[in-house]
Order: sequence, then C-alpha cells, then structure tokens
Amino acid sequence: MSMIFFACVAASAAAVGWVAGRKARDRHEASLAGRTGAVQPPPNPFAAFPCGLQDVIARTKDDELLISGGLRLSEGGSPVAAIFFGVGAPGVPRVLVAFPDRSDVLWLTQEKQVPVGSEPPTTLPWGEALLERSRRLPVLVERFGTELPEVDREMLFAEYRGGAGQGAVVLRGGKQTVVAAGEVVTFASLERYPGS
Repeated sequence: MSMIFFACVAASAAAVGWVAGRKARDRHEASLAGRTGAVQPPPNPFAAFPCGLQDVIARTKDDELLISGGLRLSEGGSPVAAIFFGVGAPGVPRVLVAFPDRSDVLWLTQEKQVPVGSEPPTTLPWGEALLERSRRLPVLVERFGTELPEVDREMLFAEYRGGAGQGAVVLRGGKQTVVAAGEVVTFASLERYPGS
C-alpha cells in the first residue's frame, strides 16, 4: 500500500512541476515577444502604393526611374497620392505620381516653373495643350528619402488631365510650387524592380 501511495505522490509532484514550468516558459516567451516587438522596423510609408523608395520603374530600356525620394500626400489621415522623385536614364530627372486606389500613374518627364497663384488654376497650359483640373485637395505632406524639393507640411494638390493621355500635377504651398507634366499610363505597363 505504501508503494501505491508513494507512486501517487510522485505523479502529483511531477504534474505540479510540469504546470509550473509551462507557466514560467509562457511568461518568458511573452517577455521576449515584447522585446522583439520594440525593435521592429517602422512601417513602409508607401505600402498603399504600387511602388516605393529605391524601386526602379522602367517604361522602356531607355526610360526608367530610380526612386530616391517621395512625398506622401494624405487627406484626413488617408493617403491620396505619392509623388516619387529620382533620376532616369540617362541622368534625366523624373517624377512619378501614384495613387492608392487606381491602376493608372502619371509618368512625368518635365518639371518646370509655371506661374501659379495662391490657388491652382482650373486649366494649365502645357506646350500646345490646355490641361483641365480634375481634382483639388488640401493635403498633409510627409517627406521620405532624398533629392526632394523643399515643401510645406500643408499644401494644395491639384491633378490635371488633357487629351491624348496627358497629365500634370501642381503642389502649391508657401515655400514652393511643384509643377510637373507628362503622360498618364497604367502601372501594369511598367516594369518594377523592387529596391533593397
């Protein structure tokens, strides 16, 4: 009888030890998870867009863009557009405007100073074309990367469209007005080579 009693006591002690060890291991794993969560990299500021910093976007073998910086434009906390800046081949400045909810992008190859008052105009002359403003938004601007123009935190963003697939953007603030024009293309027609 004493052997049976001893076996029961030993089994009970083993079960209590196993439960205590399991709880200690769970506490240790939870503390490790808390520490590793603190060193996670920051979220991608351009996750809502089809491309991001350090990506190479190619239209043809001679017409590409290495994205070195971008402006994320948001309204009411939601991203509405990203203006990416960089250098194309062969060393020509390029601008790409992407939208989080659209399949088209603006492949802008020309950037120039156009007289713009305090309000972006309803039409924008560009060469022989007259582009019509399709939307105007007050936006908050966040800067990421390098080779970016000096811009204000709060600006007006205007998007323009014209015949034959032409497009332009105006970003108007107190420090500077950024104006760029080019073509409207689908992002699927471009090649994307993700950056590191």
